[in-house]
Amino acid sequence: MRYEEAVDLYWRKEMRAGRPRLRICQPNKSLSKKTRHGWKLYNIRGFLAEIKNPFAGIDFAKNAENAETWLAAKVRLNEIRKSINAENVSWGELAELASLAEYIEPGDVQLLEWAGVPEFNG
Repeated sequence: MRYEEAVDLYWRKEMRAGRPRLRICQPNKSLSKKTRHGWKLYNIRGFLAEIKNPFAGIDFAKNAENAETWLAAKVRLNEIRKSINAENVSWGELAELASLAEYIEPGDVQLLEWAGVPEFNG
């Protein structure tokens, strides 16, 4: 099985299972590739993120630099989440989490609570 086919099969299983989108990948692969189903795969610092359109639903991503910033923030949020789950989060990571609060998805209760974002009481 070729690398592209393995990645394609992996993502179909992951998307059906509803698991998080960031996964470890081989860091020496190319920056972006397209699978046979048209999904765009980005490899950033050893992480693989599946994005159909990097600008969809993101107001602040007006160009490629902002899309890379957004992806890097998502990768860092995933690293901080792992620290929280392992119960070894530092004060510096909590401060960084608060500064990355704008990149946290609205439904991600765990990170929103740790970032100190107040609940919406509409």
